[in-house]
Amino acid sequence: MPELLSKKLAFITGAAHGQGRAAALALAREGADIIAFDIAQNLSFPGYSLGSADELISLKKECELLNVRCRVFTGDVRVADDIAKAVDAAESEFGHIDILFNNAGICAYGNAQDITEREWDMMLDINLKGPSLVAKKIIQLMIRQKSGVIINN
Repeated sequence: MPELLSKKLAFITGAAHGQGRAAALALAREGADIIAFDIAQNLSFPGYSLGSADELISLKKECELLNVRCRVFTGDVRVADDIAKAVDAAESEFGHIDILFNNAGICAYGNAQDITEREWDMMLDINLKGPSLVAKKIIQLMIRQKSGVIINN
């Protein structure tokens, strides 16, 4: 049986580990090529481990074992230039992006009264502004190709 997503390209944010990695591998098992985008470093907040460069590299290898192409990009969903570099490279190499899985996000654990304004802003920028910036860039391509799916996780 042919793979459901053969010849499709999925762009996944927060792809290095957790739900993003699981989504990347699930899509790859269905035949989709993968663009894995992750900050690949820890931040001062939220205080737990985020994805790493090593995890991005191992994701690439796992995808390639599934006979799909995988390109990895380190970048911050809060930075339009980081997003543009990855999207433009994907468009240049593949010519299309069929699926956007907006997954990058952080969570503040603790008491609401203890979260600083800076931490709150960081969480909103990553969780809300980030998906908006990524979608804004990729939607332009999806409109030109007259197709595409966006999933916000």
